[in-house]
Amino acid sequence: MVMCICFGISQNGMAQNDYFVTTEGAVVNDSVSIETAGLSAEQNFLNKNFPYRSLCDWKEGMRFMVIPSDKDNYIKAFVDLNSGNEIAAGTLKHKIVVYKGHEITERGWIRLHFEVSDTKQRIFHEVRNLTFDEYCQKQAGGGVPSLAYLDEVDVAKGVLMGKELYTAHEIFYKDDSSTRNGYREAAINIDTKVTVTAVGVGNREYPVKIVVTDSKGNKFFQLCALSHTNSGMNDNDFIAKNEQHLFDKSFRFKAKYTNEKARQKDDPTKNFSALPRTGPTSPSNTRYINYAGLVSGLIEKGHTKDMTKMSKGEPDKKWTNKDGSVVWWYADGTEITFSKKGIATKVKVTSNPSK
Repeated sequence: MVMCICFGISQNGMAQNDYFVTTEGAVVNDSVSIETAGLSAEQNFLNKNFPYRSLCDWKEGMRFMVIPSDKDNYIKAFVDLNSGNEIAAGTLKHKIVVYKGHEITERGWIRLHFEVSDTKQRIFHEVRNLTFDEYCQKQAGGGVPSLAYLDEVDVAKGVLMGKELYTAHEIFYKDDSSTRNGYREAAINIDTKVTVTAVGVGNREYPVKIVVTDSKGNKFFQLCALSHTNSGMNDNDFIAKNEQHLFDKSFRFKAKYTNEKARQKDDPTKNFSALPRTGPTSPSNTRYINYAGLVSGLIEKGHTKDMTKMSKGEPDKKWTNKDGSVVWWYADGTEITFSKKGIATKVKVTSNPSK
């Protein structure tokens, strides 16, 4: 896996609000050449633009944004240099801070110094009971809570805006202010051709929010860790559901399959009709379905009620229409209409069920 870059980006560069993007926006036509040398094009792209920088190698001028998670909001992660007062990360939410180096106090404690860009307030994060070398190593969990690496976002803007990509994962996201997290999952077919229409900040773990648009104008986004600088995530954390937050697990520069038939031939489990009716790889075998990740919450037309239950469990609401069709609705907004024979004929996402 590849890791971070520190370019000499001006502290007075992009304004704070420029880093917040949604699945709305205009296309910018830029291009970037990709070279391959033993690695995949995607891995080569990451190596070239986003090598990892451990805390040991941080340089003054590196820029971060304070984006505390729910659990970090009230943690007093910083101290005001002048007053000595502790500062909860939540009070600095969405502030851009600039790294000003580190010092070792007389007690042997580590202080990582920052300056808040708009107010020029000097703050520091203090670490005790570890040497700087011990703390800065990634495997030791080195890093500063709540800080998303902004220079990574700036580089991503320069090399991704307007670029055409192909999806390599079935689950992306859409902004949705009606949900607790502010977004919801959105299913998208693998090898869908998309264009990057916006790049902004995500969170500490996955700093880069990449917004893409398909040929029909549908917008989706993925949160990606490109360099892994200060992400607080180790390489072995990017498995299962976290795998999609690796750039090369969500995007390709070229389509993998020439058509749907080729995709199903390579992986017949994506086509339930190709599975035997009984046995370890049948649609009725819940253990196999879960292990292989055949549906992963993705529901499509043609799926049966059994397939849907395997994927999403029992519906939160269900009702029968006058024409005899049955509707299942799930709390994540998925609404599926089944024919009288129990086959999904319509799938949509809505926060307001039809009934």
